[in-house]
Amino acid sequence: MKHSPARPQLKATRQTLRFFETLLQTSVDGIVITDPFQNIIMVNDAFCSFFSCRQSDVIETSMYTWIEKFDGDAPIKWLELKKSVLLEGFCRDFEFQITTKDRRRYLSVNASIMEQTGEEDKGTILSIWRDMTTRRQAENALHKAHDILEDRMKESTSELTQEIEERKLVEERMQESEEKYRTLMESNPDPVVVYDMAGNVVYFNPAFQKVFGWTLEERIGNNMDIFVPADEWPGTQLLIAKVKAGESFSGIESKRYTKIGNIVDVSLSGATYLDSTGKPIGTVVSLRSITLHKRLEAQLRHNRKMEAMGTLAGGIAHDFNNNLHVISGFTQLLLLKKQKENAEFEYLKEIERAVQRSSDLTQQLLTFSRKVQSKLRPVNLNFEIKQVKKLLGRIIPKMIRIEVDLQKHLKIINADPGQIEQVLMNISINAKHAMPEGGQLHFRTEVVFLDQEYCEIHLGATLGEYVLLTISDTGHGMDSETLKHIFDPFFTTKETGKGTGLGLAMVYGIVKNHGGYIMCYTQQDQGTVFRIYFPVLETDTVAQEKDEQEEEIPGGNEMVLLVDDEASAVMIGKNMLERFGYRTITAENGEKAVGIYTSRRNEIGLVILDMGMPGMGGHQCLSELLQINPKVKVIVSS
Repeated sequence: MKHSPARPQLKATRQTLRFFETLLQTSVDGIVITDPFQNIIMVNDAFCSFFSCRQSDVIETSMYTWIEKFDGDAPIKWLELKKSVLLEGFCRDFEFQITTKDRRRYLSVNASIMEQTGEEDKGTILSIWRDMTTRRQAENALHKAHDILEDRMKESTSELTQEIEERKLVEERMQESEEKYRTLMESNPDPVVVYDMAGNVVYFNPAFQKVFGWTLEERIGNNMDIFVPADEWPGTQLLIAKVKAGESFSGIESKRYTKIGNIVDVSLSGATYLDSTGKPIGTVVSLRSITLHKRLEAQLRHNRKMEAMGTLAGGIAHDFNNNLHVISGFTQLLLLKKQKENAEFEYLKEIERAVQRSSDLTQQLLTFSRKVQSKLRPVNLNFEIKQVKKLLGRIIPKMIRIEVDLQKHLKIINADPGQIEQVLMNISINAKHAMPEGGQLHFRTEVVFLDQEYCEIHLGATLGEYVLLTISDTGHGMDSETLKHIFDPFFTTKETGKGTGLGLAMVYGIVKNHGGYIMCYTQQDQGTVFRIYFPVLETDTVAQEKDEQEEEIPGGNEMVLLVDDEASAVMIGKNMLERFGYRTITAENGEKAVGIYTSRRNEIGLVILDMGMPGMGGHQCLSELLQINPKVKVIVSS
């Protein structure tokens, strides 16, 4: 008795089944199908590898019972996922943390409904489990897939000898499998392209169209050379040769063009897929987008650089400030001994003015490094902008229009008004220089909420409500290289002597010191936009500062014990105190100070104590003085 030849339609269906089964087993993600009662009816090898088990251990097991073995809270999470899928039709990026015998894993689950039973709480669910901890090598999956395909082929071949009714039943089941695997491919969140051996597109999934922009109808039967940048061709050709030789690859970083010409950073994985005889008939390539990952890496490097520069600038400014203190102190002592008519008086005033300019520069460095204590109070940003606008009207040329768009009833922020003015002025002055022929300077305020999605792609931003200050100009803008350095201290595009390069560095330091977040957007000849986020303060009250009146120093004749290990600081302090009538005795360390106070405590009315000294430091010296006299009067300084 001769066997009936396989019908062409059945043969094509089997070929499709082998194709989709190959895609299933080459997936680096775990795939599970659960019935309406949440019993597991199908899993792939990737899922089993996550849980260190076999398919036979999982099939017909309740999903709740299975995942509870690895995480006690997992059944509750799965119930939440199921409810979301049955309500919305899908669920994205649902996270599980499991512990197997070999390691702890973090799994992100995407799920969609395959079949709705009609009841609200029941339905067949397809879920894709992505291992966020490790990457599975595609080669092992392909070998297993090939073995599975051969086994399935033998089973299908033996079934062809049965009666025509049985062949119809097999055909129906294979068609169901085809739909299942097609659903699986279309649910894959990563772009996937299938090529024939000539390199022409056979298929790509909806995720590919979403990321890169082409429709399948536009590219099917054609190659995809157009989306490979020229400098990526050598590496791409090596991968093509590798996969045609029967090898697989995984986790290769590269770049690809979208349809509109944007660049996407991708991680490539690929392998051949085979027919029933083991002959290669095409390639499957996955292109996972890592553009966000690359962007976050760049932001992290920038943040670390700015922190390091801030630490360095703060240290230099602190030491330099100490030296300026000595110069200023001795200059003031000399000025006290000179008459204004004396020729040397003006020389000393010039020194004093130079010291003040240097002190201002030091203050700018300390502001950038966030070493300056801000005088925070509730502030209405709209009011500060209106005040600065009046000032800018006197110093910015008339051909530059200043416009404001301020949200009414703007929420209050916790800020230092003086530092906020510095932010507004520094950015405005830069905008003026960018518009020598005139233009527009625009201020805008609004209340926004930074959600989790925004914070995940903008390193340093935190979840919450903010007052957003947008300052934009229509100037000449900046190129990408300049943009990378605009917040660096001493970086300037102005001519030598025209600027210190600290303006935007101070802006960066002030914003960070206020718990804020700043971004700059610019293009050559397209203007510049600064977006600054200040956290909202939960109050509606704006405090009013009281004017401080400078009081005359009365002086006295009490005895003061001055303790400091810096000889110059001691000399300046002693001269200043004696200038106002106080009797002064000095000690260069804590041990000597304790000895003097022990013998002359009844004479000493006040101790001025430096904290940072070698030997017995300021803290221990203070403790010793309090033991001698609990009512001792001490001014602690540093």
